[in-house]
Amino acid sequence: MKVFKNLFGEHLGLGRDGEVIAQSGLFMGRSGVKTFAANVTAHTLTVADCGSRLIFTAATAVTVTVPAGLPDYYEVTLHQTGAGQVGLTGQTIHNADSHTKLDGQYSVAVLLWESANTYTLSGSTGA
Repeated sequence: MKVFKNLFGEHLGLGRDGEVIAQSGLFMGRSGVKTFAANVTAHTLTVADCGSRLIFTAATAVTVTVPAGLPDYYEVTLHQTGAGQVGLTGQTIHNADSHTKLDGQYSVAVLLWESANTYTLSGSTGA
């Protein structure tokens, strides 16, 4: 198992199958890339999405729901390659400019766990 530290100084391990395991033993999901078909206009985040890059290709608006109860230190990268603006809803989402959407086509932003049911959205965001 490969061991490394995250930004919080917590030791993480990379398991045989690509899953990330926190020092606490919490399963953090597999890292990887998931591309959603052009007709996908809604997605609810899951534990399995943690550590992944989600690519949204839709031509119309996409709603990403952040459900309650995702694990501590949850992190996911959102990548909008289609014209449909990706917006987040569900839990408390902080952003320096009070945005809850990506800026537009070819935008990338990261959703980071802040505390229970509270997240920070950082990157190329817009109104």
